[in-house]
Amino acid sequence: GDALLQIRVSELDSPRLVTVGSEPGRDCTNAACSPDSTRLAYDCSGKDSAGLLVSDVDSGGPAQELYQVEEPDRFELIGFAAGGERILIQQWPGEGDRILISVPDGASEGGAEPRALELEETDWTGGKLSPDGRWLAYLSRQTSRRELFVREVADGTRVGPRQLVASDIDVLLTWSMELEPGRYELLASQLGKLVSIEIETQPAVRILQPVETGLDPIAHGIMAASGLGEDRWMMVQATDTEFGAADLRLVLNWTSGLEKYLQASGGS
Repeated sequence: GDALLQIRVSELDSPRLVTVGSEPGRDCTNAACSPDSTRLAYDCSGKDSAGLLVSDVDSGGPAQELYQVEEPDRFELIGFAAGGERILIQQWPGEGDRILISVPDGASEGGAEPRALELEETDWTGGKLSPDGRWLAYLSRQTSRRELFVREVADGTRVGPRQLVASDIDVLLTWSMELEPGRYELLASQLGKLVSIEIETQPAVRILQPVETGLDPIAHGIMAASGLGEDRWMMVQATDTEFGAADLRLVLNWTSGLEKYLQASGGS
């Protein structure tokens, strides 16, 4: 009844929404599971502060607040780094530069302190981790080209050199699961077109040219997407309701399945 945002989860095969993240007087938005799916991290913000919370998925016990900032500082959860012992967030002090922060998960690194990880950019957004937590993708706004970069973050204690993926990117939507060991797919909007970009990381980083999927992400109302494993992924599609609710669509076979689904359904 208080209209605050909550984190809810559901089994894919037996849909039933369960509230797993809710804080009195705060909106809880971004959420991420640890690599072993036993821990859930999410960020919650209120009038004067914002916090990073973590809870055990199975125990149902109270959440632990690992990190907090006061207004005007803000941050946004990115996800668990490889190994699940550290959580990455993007923080911006008021109207200032964005900072990549690595926060230890309280269940894994007792006594360890949050640390800043240095990036060349100070104006960036859209940070997203690969499903295994080893690679960070983000959009740089240092120039007018809106460049998409990836870089290795390993276990969340360091960052590797940046690799340019593509320019003129509107929105970075999601990573796929690994297509095969060391090979990934990124889904993004480039100049109003939905594109698929394959990235090979072994034995060295090799980035293939973006391939258009033939879909218009704005026309189809694609707001966000997430890889779910087993060749399944989920997108959030906007609806024109009074309260701004959104429909969840589950699509098989990654981008090729998405294209066929939307063409067959007329985008509804």
